[in-house]
Amino acid sequence: MKCTLITACYNDAEFLGDCIDGILKQSSEDWEWIFVDDASQDGSAEKVEVIKDERVRVIRNKANLGVAASQKKALELATGEFCGIIDSDDKLHTEAVRIVSKCYKRIPKIGWLYSNHFWCDKNLKPGGVHKGKGISCPPMPGRSLVDMSLRRVHCFSHWRTFRTKVARSVDLYSGDLRWTEDKLMGYILEENAPGAFLDHRLYYYRSYKGNMTSEIPREMHKRWMNLAIERKKKRKAQGVKTFPIMRIK
Repeated sequence: MKCTLITACYNDAEFLGDCIDGILKQSSEDWEWIFVDDASQDGSAEKVEVIKDERVRVIRNKANLGVAASQKKALELATGEFCGIIDSDDKLHTEAVRIVSKCYKRIPKIGWLYSNHFWCDKNLKPGGVHKGKGISCPPMPGRSLVDMSLRRVHCFSHWRTFRTKVARSVDLYSGDLRWTEDKLMGYILEENAPGAFLDHRLYYYRSYKGNMTSEIPREMHKRWMNLAIERKKKRKAQGVKTFPIMRIK
């Protein structure tokens, strides 16, 4: 099963080497990587363009469009049966594509899946405040991603993947998504297809002074919470039901 890896990048040349290394060393060879450079000024695109691999494609934005618009461009070009989001300053475990592909093959009804991750320092060494452990929360019985978000637990996090046909049947990227594109993506997916959580650490998440997570303002937390509240109200008003989320091994 072919996987389309999607990366939106803006000025992350310093860390791209690790991202590239994780992708090129995948144990599965059935993947393509669509790298969208969002008008970087530090040579990020050039670091990917020199890769001699026909599975790697670079798209250059003429102007900075933001992560949501950049990911949407890549999704429109995807040829894989499922897609996975990779941030340009992070790294995939070498078994990530193989393991997730196996899950989609084994359970055809699931339309999206998220796994757990390693919490890393600036040098991508597991550790820090979470001692290297990922903080993705497993599904709670009878609870949606929105419910989990309102309980202030971290869900639908790294590694986020979804079947391409499911993503193209809805608009995953709508509204003001400067801070909340990942949260909204999960909320939309669970309204359209069953999901799953795999408690395997398949992703190295880099947390350091200067990246978005470490510099999150209180306003960002408020936007996350407000998005969940608004989605909850919308579902109630429109009678929208969500699909279940299963836990798989």
